[in-house]
Amino acid sequence: LYKASLGTAGVDTEAFDDRWGTFYSAYSPVFDSNGNVAGIVGVDFNAKWYERQIRRYTISIVIVSVLSLFIGAVIVILITTQVRKRLNVVYDELSSLAEDVEHLSKEVATNSRYNSTTDNLTTDELELYNQSSKKKKHLTKDAIGDLGDKINLMHKEMTHYISYVQEQAYTDSMTGVGNKTAYLDMVKRLNHKISKGAASFAIAVFDVNGLKSVNDNLGHEYGDMIICDTALIIKRVFANSHVFRIGGDEFITILEGRYTDKYIIELFKDIDNELASFNENEKTYEMTLSFSKGASVFRPDTDSDYQTVFKRADEAMYANKGQYYRQFGDRRRRSDDNR
Repeated sequence: LYKASLGTAGVDTEAFDDRWGTFYSAYSPVFDSNGNVAGIVGVDFNAKWYERQIRRYTISIVIVSVLSLFIGAVIVILITTQVRKRLNVVYDELSSLAEDVEHLSKEVATNSRYNSTTDNLTTDELELYNQSSKKKKHLTKDAIGDLGDKINLMHKEMTHYISYVQEQAYTDSMTGVGNKTAYLDMVKRLNHKISKGAASFAIAVFDVNGLKSVNDNLGHEYGDMIICDTALIIKRVFANSHVFRIGGDEFITILEGRYTDKYIIELFKDIDNELASFNENEKTYEMTLSFSKGASVFRPDTDSDYQTVFKRADEAMYANKGQYYRQFGDRRRRSDDNR
């Protein structure tokens, strides 16, 4: 009542007893037009009634809470059931995919030199891989974990397989150097650099001497040996450059960076020394291995494309081949049949 006289409504925190019973009292000030307390309104309400109301509201809140929890639990169960079904489908699909990848790897390993990822896994990874392969398709906590492990291992396997496929697509199977596809990609990249004014490279062209005669007289098996030995010698000298086999007996080396004609001459001396050493110490056949060579350095002021540089290198190679045949008494002309 005192608080109400000061302008603040108040209510008893404890019931009080009088001759009329047990009550709670509440008081609210009434203000005049000037904002001053002009009167007080008071109300008494029975304590038992009030406590019954509290109990009723408490019970209602408890009931609503329990019902909400029950309904929420039912909803969670329904959602979990649906998610579980979908996870089971995903699990089955991924398990089937893993089995297909495993089967594919075995097929590739059987029909090529590619080794499946199980050959590239650690001991622990291989054990996990084998265990997950034997799991029944039941979506348990352990199965989900095993499936995750298997997916990781499958990803590793596919990474190895993709690397293998890319390697096969750009590698000459006989010699191990880049094939014509890889060469054409390189040419495209260099032409792009030339168009941007950022190219700097040199080309060396090699062609085996007398290969047709070897194939005709000794057989293609000897011809293949000569081609492989030629690639071996070129790779030894041009270990840090791009080496390609673009034809039966024709090789091209592309050296990216700033090179001079003098430097190429030094490399060709290394080639001659390596070739002489090979003929003396390593060859497994009676005939002497020989190949012609030519080179050209990109000239940014005059060369507008890769083909211009290649043409100079190719002409230099044929000039060298002409010297070889003049020296050894073979006057064969420049043609695909007589290379």
